[in-house]
Amino acid sequence: MNNQNTQGEQWKLFALLFKNAMEAKGLNNNSLSELVGCSRSTLARFFNLEFCLRFDLVLKIIKELELNIFFETREQSQDLNKWFEDAMNELGRRPDRLLKN
Repeated sequence: MNNQNTQGEQWKLFALLFKNAMEAKGLNNNSLSELVGCSRSTLARFFNLEFCLRFDLVLKIIKELELNIFFETREQSQDLNKWFEDAMNELGRRPDRLLKN
């Protein structure tokens, strides 16, 4: 499957943002590839805007670069905080709401 053709062009924005964040943290392709567990050539192709990464690698990069991401609706009319809390509860990620022994 050719990732470049099926993903559109939006992923390139992330590549450029991540590249700047990587450089600001003093990292290079070699060090970041070791941290996220992918090959140097994969990251090089990503940062050269030749290849779209899988979502799991994008999440690993976000974690290693210590970036925060957030979502909002265009109209800001939806309660995304509630959606987030519902999702976290469903995943069991809210220990303060777990039953106590």
